[in-house]
Amino acid sequence: MFRQLEAKDLPELDQMLREEGTIMELKEMMPINTYVWDDGFIKGFFHFRFEHSLPSLRHLCIKKEFRNIKNAAKIIDEWKRIIKSLGFKLSIVIINKPYLQKLVEYKLKKKQPYEVRDNIASYIVEV
Repeated sequence: MFRQLEAKDLPELDQMLREEGTIMELKEMMPINTYVWDDGFIKGFFHFRFEHSLPSLRHLCIKKEFRNIKNAAKIIDEWKRIIKSLGFKLSIVIINKPYLQKLVEYKLKKKQPYEVRDNIASYIVEV
């Protein structure tokens, strides 16, 4: 089940990001645009914000023990559903991990980013 972020989730999300080598201010994650995959325990989450009048996927994280193509597809499908429900047909996806590029190619059917800067690739995808 996916649900919006709650304050009690922040320590676990912080730990997940640190395990991936990402350190950020979690206060950037507003409950309105951060969704947690909670099946009695947190499996993953995604976070988006708005840039250039489009939603922009900023973080997508699945715990290592649940990381597989089926779960990646499930979290991407939920993200797409939420973006569509907001009335958008396009979104920006920003990635900095090579394995996420494979996910973008496979699930979002995008081969080339529109921009690569400092090992961060940006894509415009249809949702």
